[in-house]
Amino acid sequence: YTKYGSSMSHPFSEFLPWPTGPKLKRFINRCNEELDGLKEVLESEGVIVKRPDPACCDFNVRTKTPDFESPNQYCAVCPRDVICTIGNEILEATMSKRSRYFEYRPYRKLCRDYFDNDPKMRWVSAPKPLMADSSYNPEFWTWNEEQRKANMHDYRFCCNENEVLFDAADTQLIGDVLLVQHSMTTNLAGEVY
Repeated sequence: YTKYGSSMSHPFSEFLPWPTGPKLKRFINRCNEELDGLKEVLESEGVIVKRPDPACCDFNVRTKTPDFESPNQYCAVCPRDVICTIGNEILEATMSKRSRYFEYRPYRKLCRDYFDNDPKMRWVSAPKPLMADSSYNPEFWTWNEEQRKANMHDYRFCCNENEVLFDAADTQLIGDVLLVQHSMTTNLAGEVY
């Protein structure tokens, strides 16, 4: 707690720093055990379980594009952040964190399989953002707690409006209405898209 002190925007119990850096092998192994267990439970109930392509899941490598560098990518265990289904359509989100830029890759073979086997399936990939420095409000991280709360109350987050940015986790389909939340990971341009 003393590391963050009064500059935190959330109570300590709600604040856990976003994991960064390469994932430790013991955590990967334990996570895989949990996922395998979940797969067994689902299959025992008749659910067909498909998993991301493991050949595209080595995220412990440096990522570099012309616009940014990231020491590693995040993970491939959150498909609800990367893709959303809307009827017979799969929509790939842009993502908004540089460490999640290539998170769509492990799901591409699955999307292609659905595309090849269902003539009515639509597969849409949102415009891939550059994620250059100009896509973000760098001052967000220097605001004190009061400034951050005021700006967040006014829907001013770390992402600005220079690109379409959204995580699929900020969407919810209820009947035929798609709700999209403006948040830390989804800007207004992402809502409109």
